[in-house]
Formats: sequence, C-alpha cells, structure tokens
Amino acid sequence: MLAFQAGDDLGLDRIVDRYLASVLHFIERSVRDLGRAEDLTQDVFLRVYRSRARYRPTAGFRTWLFTIATRLVLNEARARRRRRRVFAEVGTRRGEEGERGREDFWANVPDPSLETPLATVERKELERVLDRLIAELPRNQRIAIELQRTECFSYQEIAGVLRVTTMAVKSLLVRARETLRSGLERYLAAGKEDIRGQEGRWTA
Repeated sequence: MLAFQAGDDLGLDRIVDRYLASVLHFIERSVRDLGRAEDLTQDVFLRVYRSRARYRPTAGFRTWLFTIATRLVLNEARARRRRRRVFAEVGTRRGEEGERGREDFWANVPDPSLETPLATVERKELERVLDRLIAELPRNQRIAIELQRTECFSYQEIAGVLRVTTMAVKSLLVRARETLRSGLERYLAAGKEDIRGQEGRWTA
C-alpha cells in the first residue's frame, strides 16, 4: 500500500492479487449472495484506490482493509432491513405477507469428501442450525466470530476492525460461543427426545 501511495500503480495489483479471494469469501459468507458479494468486493478495492492519498499505516494493512469490508457489510445489512420494512408495509396494505429475508453467517464445515451419506445429511442440518444461531447473534459478536473463524484474525486485529479493546473482543467471542453452544445443545437434546418418542411408538 505504501508503494501504491508513492506512485507505484502495480502496488494496487499486488494488493488485489493477495486479498481479493479472502475479502470476497468474508463478504459472501456475510451477505449469502455471490453476485452482491462481488459488487461489494469491488467497492472495497475502489475505496482502497480512492484512499491512496489519505492512507496512514497506523494499524496493520489487513485490519484496515477488513474494516472497510466490514463497514460495507453493515451498510448492506441496514439497507436490507430498510427494504424489508418497505416491502412489509406494502404487503400489509395489500393484505400480503412482507418479505422476511435472512442474514446467514459462517458455518464451520468439515471435509465433505470423507463423509458417509448419513454424515453429509447430519452435517448439512447442523450447518442450517448454525446459520440460524449465528444470524441471531448481536452484530459485534457475529462479526468477531466471522473474522476469527473464516479469516483467522487475531484478537488485536478484530479489535482494530470493530474499534474496541482486545478484552472486549475476548468477551464478545466468549459470549458468542456460549450462545452457539447452548443453541446446539438444545437442538441435539430435542433430536434425542424425538428418537425416544419414535422408539416408544415402535415398542408399543
């Protein structure tokens, strides 16, 4: 970035080559729409280009870059909520159901090539449960989980993106993990109860 700032236009090409895939992955996992994610990723690097003169290396470049990406993701989420409110109001006036929409986030996926068919079905079901649980997390918890698990950000880097302290990041991640763990435990316990009920019917 400093080389690009100093007039080396190839510096931007090197930035794009190095970070394009990870930025796109982060945004796509957040908005769950590849076409929109590609548009937002292009906006990220356009902002990098426009910020050349103002850039100051006060933090790691990756932290600065993903701060831009995170702001665009949050702007997109706010825009989606506004659109849903508008559609809901129109639907109410017409006696129709408003658009609900869903914001899905990261789900940790094992290697599918090593799975049995049954394991694949179970994994996909757990992914759906995790998607729902993560989507329900408070905003900063959701972003912290996403950055750590998909981009391997350190606590310090996440703190830079969210503009909070490192201790605050640790607290966010602890609360997020506890919420996800509790949600998964409830889901698995409900599944066991269903199995017991079926076994009871079979033996009756």
